[in-house]
Amino acid sequence: MFTSSTAEILLQGIYSMKELRIIFTMAILFASSGLYAQIVNLTTLSAEWQRTGNRNAATDAADIVFYNPAGLTKMADGIYLNISNQTLLRFPEHTVDYSPMGGTEKTYSHEGVDWFVPNAFFAYKKDNWAVFTGFFIPAGGASVHYPDGSITTEMIGNMASGAPVIDQSLDASSIYISGMVGGSYAVNEMISIAAGIRYVNAENRIKGEATGASGTVNVDIAETADGFSGVIGINITPLPELNIGMRYETITIMKFETEVKEDTTGLGMFTDGEKNRNDIPAVFAVGAMYTLTPDLALEADFNYYFQTQADWGKDDDGDDYSRHAGDSFMTGAAIIYKVNRKITASAGITYSVFLWENQDAYYTKLGAYETLYGDNLAIMAGAAVEVADGIRLNLAYSYTWWMDDSLTFTTLAGDLNVKTSNSAHALAVGADCRF
Repeated sequence: MFTSSTAEILLQGIYSMKELRIIFTMAILFASSGLYAQIVNLTTLSAEWQRTGNRNAATDAADIVFYNPAGLTKMADGIYLNISNQTLLRFPEHTVDYSPMGGTEKTYSHEGVDWFVPNAFFAYKKDNWAVFTGFFIPAGGASVHYPDGSITTEMIGNMASGAPVIDQSLDASSIYISGMVGGSYAVNEMISIAAGIRYVNAENRIKGEATGASGTVNVDIAETADGFSGVIGINITPLPELNIGMRYETITIMKFETEVKEDTTGLGMFTDGEKNRNDIPAVFAVGAMYTLTPDLALEADFNYYFQTQADWGKDDDGDDYSRHAGDSFMTGAAIIYKVNRKITASAGITYSVFLWENQDAYYTKLGAYETLYGDNLAIMAGAAVEVADGIRLNLAYSYTWWMDDSLTFTTLAGDLNVKTSNSAHALAVGADCRF
């Protein structure tokens, strides 16, 4: 597709040598945030969420340890355990028009299924108090597999091998695991408060391979980081039929340290011990649930993600990538209907909006094309079935589609047009138990 000189011109037109050293790193740092996420934060953390999309004002299951911790005081006294797993099937792809470089159009697609994205929450409620803990995946949690490579491997392969790329592939995984502890207190019948602390440990891994006429280059990089954040919440019940939940999650500062397992590019791209920031942004979330009848309730949610406050590194001009991305928000609504004493059905919708300040500039950070963040709409449905006294099983399905984008990838040799598309399916199963 390219000559060696064309590839060098292309790369030199976009990246400084510092950026070349971290191209693969950036691909993994943003490579695996799952569904319904903003650029880093995940919202899909339980089967109950998957069947409604809106849980910020819920008070009916222990997954609210995450979504509405102050609402735990509204639940009956007892011990609660909530566990679930989600399976993701995603279809991100980007098509690059290489005609300004003398090439043709080429499409790169992700393949594979993320079978396990688990979570677990525990709470103990007594009188006006509740204590809670949880283990969940606040970011990452999925994998990227481009068997025919991507725009990342295409460009680096050309530059490293000094010849057109013949064969290429890109694999990445991202595991963020968070544990939290906290407590809730009912000030009175109307107002409850909550506070907690979270610890996040992350490991990102990327393997890239590109074969040119002069040989094969390989990269195998691992990055690890950990960080702490806090959460505060308030639950207000101004009317018996109306419940309002709010929470604020502080920023989680994450400093990733690089471990070079293999790098045969010959470009000196990576250094053992090198550190790069990729924070989890702060979030404000609010929801309202209105009970129309004993069998029918409506909920509406709003989440705001303070992405511009996070440190995601700088571009070649010294501008923050988080500033290019801008903040983002998600809004949604759900309906919950009790079919009978044992079965509750629900359906919901969410819409995520990205307040881009400079989308083209953000997408010069390779890795963005492999995951494709942007405005998206999701619909979900499911049911909870009480199979025994105090034990409910949840089954949910959701479908998400992202708005197609046409982006400009500027180089000294000319502008490349990149078209993107993305959609995803998710299936969740779980159980909520009261002892």
